Amino acid sequence: MKKRLLMLFAVFMAVTSVGWLQAQDTSGDGYTKTGNDYTVTTAEGLQNVLKELNEVKTAQTTTITLANDLNISEVSFAGPTGAQWQGVFYLNATAAKITSLTIDGAGHSITGENTSNTVEGSFDPTKNYVFYFDGSGNSPITFKDLTVRNTNILAFNLYNLNNLKFNKVLLSDNKEGGLHLNSSKLEATNFTTSGNGKFAVKLSRQVDNMPKFTLVSGTISENNVPQIAFYDRHAYSEWSSNPTTSVAEIIASVVTPENDKWYRSLQLATMHTSNNGALAYVWGQKAFVAVSTANQLDSTLNLRFATIEEINCR
Repeated sequence: MKKRLLMLFAVFMAVTSVGWLQAQDTSGDGYTKTGNDYTVTTAEGLQNVLKELNEVKTAQTTTITLANDLNISEVSFAGPTGAQWQGVFYLNATAAKITSLTIDGAGHSITGENTSNTVEGSFDPTKNYVFYFDGSGNSPITFKDLTVRNTNILAFNLYNLNNLKFNKVLLSDNKEGGLHLNSSKLEATNFTTSGNGKFAVKLSRQVDNMPKFTLVSGTISENNVPQIAFYDRHAYSEWSSNPTTSVAEIIASVVTPENDKWYRSLQLATMHTSNNGALAYVWGQKAFVAVSTANQLDSTLNLRFATIEEINCR
């Protein structure tokens, strides 16, 4: 009997030890981990998880699930360390680290204001973001069932990533804008924006990789700033080495639902940290756009980008 009890005890210890390895209690760090998946309870916890992913040596499939709303005012900017451009939540997403990644908001929101990045001596809201992911490759990265709202910065800055998806993502009232795709490709389903400053969706091309935004479904409802816009970096002498993009390529970079009516126009808009003098290529749902300068009129008529159905002179 005694021998049997010892054997049962040994088996129990072995089972519980394996279970502990599978579900590590790191709740003091703001998250718990099961295998390669994480449940996050605080903003610091999400930072800690992304820090782990930045340091992995073997590519993995990971799901990060939010268990609570997160407040970015409770943490400092995470990286890239020492850079003037930083994200509260930063990931260098390469194929060597990420097989696939899903960030599941589970219906929760990320909110708050943060001015902690003072690398340049003072805080510059135009150079800071809630999510800043950079990298390379085609590993799928999905954000789902997530709201980012009421922040003092840009919600998403995504650089050189080719396989991004939004599924039921809402961006509202972020003072520096909603989503920036810098040489990145993203497909959005059930995507909602409202009240974001400067723009709802911005595309730009810093490297050869051509950005693309595909709106499968959703509502983009900003009224006083561009709803979707392509910012031509090459138009400015400071970035003349950035790739030249043809009007045909710019038109092809945005895909909207077939049954929705979108109009293309050229507009002056404050979309970047600096260099906002050139006209932006804009997609919107307003049928009429005011043309206020001769250059804007000339470009509208001759660049073959704008949707021209009627011209009214007042």
